[in-house]
Amino acid sequence: MNALKNARNQAGLTQEELGKQLGLSKSTYCLLEAGKIKMTIERAEAISKVLGVSPMIFFTQNV
Repeated sequence: MNALKNARNQAGLTQEELGKQLGLSKSTYCLLEAGKIKMTIERAEAISKVLGVSPMIFFTQNV
């Protein structure tokens, strides 16, 4: 999930740091970022609050 990785990198956070802020283990967060765990609206809203981005960026695809 490139949008998630890009937003995390722009915020200057590691996978472990962001996962911790979201209450997720590093391994669970890594699965989410890799697209192995489905992005839900609830997760997108929580992540967007931490990263300061719109939750919609996680549901749009580049064409």
